Amino acid sequence: LAQALQVEVGELFRPSPPDAGGPRRSVTRAGQGGVHRTDPYVYELLHTDLADKRFVPLLATLRAREVAQFPQLLRHAGEEMVYVLRGTVHLYTEGEAPLVLQPGDSCYFDSRLGHACVAGGEGEAQVLWVSSHGLTPDAG
Repeated sequence: LAQALQVEVGELFRPSPPDAGGPRRSVTRAGQGGVHRTDPYVYELLHTDLADKRFVPLLATLRAREVAQFPQLLRHAGEEMVYVLRGTVHLYTEGEAPLVLQPGDSCYFDSRLGHACVAGGEGEAQVLWVSSHGLTPDAG
């Protein structure tokens, strides 16, 4: 994820004020997440005020139209889930045939498998993308 976002892993997690170990909550208003732009994706990081989340929630706008736009498939420790909000998504995972997902479809996969999402059909696609904390400095 960090490599795809072209940021240091630490930038994915802004420090939050210490809490007393009790329940907490975070709200990200529409369009108010931290935005990172890459050639294939525009990511809006959600709930950046919480540093010790167990997973990383993102809204991702898919700009890539072909898997060839990725120098290599992305891979890192952890697990991921993508849920299609709009558009058609072609999900490529290592060792599997490409999967076509429509709005309302989702896929859960092991992040160690090489993977990439591209927009299919007309225009960009948007997904809710959730990744577990298996991120490492060489993640991608």
